[in-house]
Amino acid sequence: MNLRIREGKMKAIAISIGNELLNGRTVNSNASYIGRQLQETGIPLRRVLTVRDEPDEITSALRLALDQTEVVLLTGGLGPTHDDITLKVVADFFESELVFHPEVMARIEERYRERGRVLPEVNRRLAYVPEKAEVIMNPVGTAPGAHFRDQAGRQVFVMPGVPREMEGMMQSYVLPHLKQENRGANFTVHLYRTTGIAESRIFELCRSLFDQYPEFETAFLPKFTGVDIRITYREGEGPSNEKFQSFEQEFYGIIGAYIYTTEDIELEAVIGQLLNQRGWILAVA
Repeated sequence: MNLRIREGKMKAIAISIGNELLNGRTVNSNASYIGRQLQETGIPLRRVLTVRDEPDEITSALRLALDQTEVVLLTGGLGPTHDDITLKVVADFFESELVFHPEVMARIEERYRERGRVLPEVNRRLAYVPEKAEVIMNPVGTAPGAHFRDQAGRQVFVMPGVPREMEGMMQSYVLPHLKQENRGANFTVHLYRTTGIAESRIFELCRSLFDQYPEFETAFLPKFTGVDIRITYREGEGPSNEKFQSFEQEFYGIIGAYIYTTEDIELEAVIGQLLNQRGWILAVA
């Protein structure tokens, strides 16, 4: 995978809200998704803050984040129940009233009609959104999000904690908006997926090569099937294509036997492709 990305001046902090994230009952997959998507947009995620469903904690985290960055993404606490307080807390932070939004209400009613279900009365509170924010429509659920911008130009995006709904808002609204505003230098990311070799062994074998090419930033991402290696470099700041080709040639000479793909696909998918190419069938008992 060869990604060409434009990195601007924006930096981001994510705030994950929910007691379930802190008591170990729910894994915070939203933060990793946001980090990956922002990286490909050229906006580094500098920090992830996780707080309980408590107004004071949410407010403190938001104030801290805005003191340190230009973009804040909050997830969690946008449902219709009594513990879903995020939107009200953030609205209070920006001194904004919650007002009834007819279009949001119509979308909620449409969702329930499509499912053949009766709209619970408590869900009508989802149609009240901050007056001083842009509404982020929910493409797959009912709870809307919100986009705030303060006088200094700092932005806060509030999204649901349900991963599918958060991802829908990221793709339909947040990422397109940030890509349009973010400007800066281009940089390129190369992905190499390995298996059958440990992270420490890769570093041991390649250490002198990495020292020889310090302009190429290396990140190791170990997982169950192996180790992903990401090589990143900024364009126009020294390294040419020829220099990277020299680096890559040496890199493959050292660990090429362990690299199973340079695409963003998993090991099992690569194995499936190879089986199909050979017309083989894999049977597992």
